[in-house]
Amino acid sequence: MNTTTIITIILSSSLLSAILTGLITWLIKRYDFRQEYYKELIKRRVECYEHIENFLGGFTIVGYVREDGSRYYNCMVDEKTYLDVFIGDLGIAIKFSMWINNETCKLLGKFNSFALEYNQLIVGRDINSKEDEEKMILQASSYYLDIQKLKDELKISVMKDLKKLHKLDFSEFGV
Repeated sequence: MNTTTIITIILSSSLLSAILTGLITWLIKRYDFRQEYYKELIKRRVECYEHIENFLGGFTIVGYVREDGSRYYNCMVDEKTYLDVFIGDLGIAIKFSMWINNETCKLLGKFNSFALEYNQLIVGRDINSKEDEEKMILQASSYYLDIQKLKDELKISVMKDLKKLHKLDFSEFGV
């Protein structure tokens, strides 16, 4: 073997080694990018479900109609202030609806319809008036069972989706 052949073999093997190293590095970087992107998408979904959890937390405070202790109502619809918080939490949950499944989006839409309907009923009422307060509480108690049913449906939908949180099938997500 002469020197030219040896130099050619060394240069060829170095070039091949550099090409293979570059290709493997590119594949690893591509894989890392996909993994980071995937993590970011899941992080956004988790944030969305945290907002829904905060929204559902507003339903934990329950009152009862004073003259009839057997009728309950959600305190979030007791006063305009609570209703504003409820609507605000709902708005934040809906804002991130592109990250959740369609069923959950529809249920949030039903809550939105309820909020709009209920808000129309209490507009113009004097929150300092005992009579108006009693009317609002009675009205709220008439919605209690419907709200509880809708809340339970939303919880079930969220739990189903959390089981497959890692699956990113965007055809199932709200638009």
